[in-house]
Amino acid sequence: MFKLYTILSLYAILIQLVFSDDFLILSHPESVAFEASKAVIPIKQMKHILRAVIAESVSTGAEFTALKITNIFKIPKTAYIVNVKLDSTPDYTALGAKAQYTIDGRIPGASLQNVFKFTKSQIFLEFYKTSKDAEFDYLKKLLTKAKVIGGDEVVPELQKLLTADVVEKITVDIKKNYIVTHISNKKIPLDFSKLNDAITKIKAIAGEIFVALLTYGPDSSIPLTENKNISTITTIDPTDHRHYNIPPRYDENYAIIFNIILWFMVAFSLSLYTMILAMINMDPGRNSIIYRMTATRSKKDI
Repeated sequence: MFKLYTILSLYAILIQLVFSDDFLILSHPESVAFEASKAVIPIKQMKHILRAVIAESVSTGAEFTALKITNIFKIPKTAYIVNVKLDSTPDYTALGAKAQYTIDGRIPGASLQNVFKFTKSQIFLEFYKTSKDAEFDYLKKLLTKAKVIGGDEVVPELQKLLTADVVEKITVDIKKNYIVTHISNKKIPLDFSKLNDAITKIKAIAGEIFVALLTYGPDSSIPLTENKNISTITTIDPTDHRHYNIPPRYDENYAIIFNIILWFMVAFSLSLYTMILAMINMDPGRNSIIYRMTATRSKKDI
């Protein structure tokens, strides 16, 4: 009975540790469409969804039926993602999101920044209340270079969040085809409602830009990683080749190339075998050089 009570208590703790994380679609061009769905997205699938949005290749096994590509010739060239660590249950009503999905599988106490590690960072910038105007001007130039329309209007909103003590730290991770803005607080609770203006500015970005919001938390005050009596199980993405004995430059097209070479060799071998059989059973005829040489040799032997 005591063991049963312990197991039930353990499950209760696990349920309390992680609240639902959310993935909101704020804006997207007409070339893609997101359908309403109550299906929960495993966290390991997020990188595949973000890659598919801008028409990058995804691994076998990736699946997200709510995403539809309507025009392959006008796929978004850039994805702008806002990643926010929450301290309380948020209200997304003011954002007017086009679609909202629930993410599952995050380890308690961890962030969602690991979702974006599928591509290398080109520039990683950190901004605080003490950051100078020159640093924000530099960010404007980088967003302009990345062809983010309206980026110069977004930067002042981010700066305002820092100077008004709404946000303690903002990091901007500029990757190839991706721009990720991380917003989080450590000392004071984050009031999500005060982020609406900045997120709305980002949502208003026009052009071939995909804009989304990723939120995670709040977690329990006792993270799972700090509880020594509870063992954590790391979820391995079956589509991640790093966990298998596969070269780092492995590509899914290798199997296609192998099959082409294999069936070519099979067809070539069968053709060669057929030619050999035909030559063995071939009747050269009386006028052929082979027949005359054989006949002459036979007469001499006699």
